Amino acid sequence: PWEPLQDTEVIVLPSANEGSPLVLLEAFARKKLVVASAVGAVGEFVEDNQTGFLIPPRSPQALADSLVNIFERPSVEFLQHRMRAYDCYRQRHTIEQSSARLESAILAASGLH
Repeated sequence: PWEPLQDTEVIVLPSANEGSPLVLLEAFARKKLVVASAVGAVGEFVEDNQTGFLIPPRSPQALADSLVNIFERPSVEFLQHRMRAYDCYRQRHTIEQSSARLESAILAASGLH
């Protein structure tokens, strides 16, 4: 089956408002480069110039500049960003990690922890 992110090199999330965007985790899990607006919890996922690129919200020029910068350079230059993002995903955002955090929170809230 076709997967929407399969043929994509860069995931762009130019939101004015965001909560915890799952598309960033999907991008990290698939080793995609991310450009996203620094809003909501996006900064908890994307570390600027480490796991992706953050741009100011509502800034078409910053978005354009970031994309031009990416597409004018060889994609191999961004391999480290992709691998750091993937490592971040594997260390903090897998089902196992999320389940463990949820279980811990439930136990703490119930007084059993």
